[in-house]
Amino acid sequence: MNIVDYTINCKSRSDVFKLIPIGDIHYGTKNCDVKKLDGLISWIATQPNVYWIGMGDMVEAINYSDKRFDPQNILPELQNSLDNLPSAQAFKLAKKFNCIKHKCIGLLEGNHEETVRLRYHLSITDLLADKLETKNLGYNCFIRLYFNRTGNIKTVMIYATHGFGGGRKPGGQVNNITDIARDFESDIYLFGHVHNKIGIDRERLEVNHKGKAILYARKKVFAITGSFYNAYVVGCKSYAEKMGYSPNPTGIVKITIEPHRSRRSRGEEPAHIHLSE
Repeated sequence: MNIVDYTINCKSRSDVFKLIPIGDIHYGTKNCDVKKLDGLISWIATQPNVYWIGMGDMVEAINYSDKRFDPQNILPELQNSLDNLPSAQAFKLAKKFNCIKHKCIGLLEGNHEETVRLRYHLSITDLLADKLETKNLGYNCFIRLYFNRTGNIKTVMIYATHGFGGGRKPGGQVNNITDIARDFESDIYLFGHVHNKIGIDRERLEVNHKGKAILYARKKVFAITGSFYNAYVVGCKSYAEKMGYSPNPTGIVKITIEPHRSRRSRGEEPAHIHLSE
């Protein structure tokens, strides 16, 4: 478990920020939707006030000693890198993200990267984090986002995990992430791994601790953060296809944060958070 602080400076009360969790890319296999990934990176590069978190399984990280390995599924430009395939995938992916590395809050480790670390004593997440000049967040973490407007600071808490479980039904996947809220207090919950794209929110009524009593709703946002891995691609025999997994939507969820939307100069009313697009 890691805890990370990240400060974002605001220019005005009306500033709006977007948080983009990007994970389960599985870069290095033909099943990765590279075109969609490149489009997202280009969009983030041109947008103000957009920040992103790597959700793990950023690269495929399956080499020829792994039972899931299939040389026919490797991208052509990596066919000559089989002796150090996970590292070569990480280097090429880092080049893609280089233009938006200054907007990266950190990178989670996924189960694919973890397997390489445990079997071969090589941390792909450390390698990526070093190239992108950001932090290795571990497998799960708390992130305290501080939105600073001339000393007026709003804090948004994030609980992020690469994820766990392999339930095929969306209901079970949603239950996994909402159940986390019983044990981990946060405003935003991010969950990867299951290659689905689902966003839900819930509200909890609260009363401020000081001053005149004010009743307000604190929203909690839950996101299963999507994937860039196409389970079914013509000419490939992916392990997902062999397991009979359902076709999955690719892409991301976007989370919008308006930290100083409230007009009250004092009190404990939270930042406004909602899922978008």
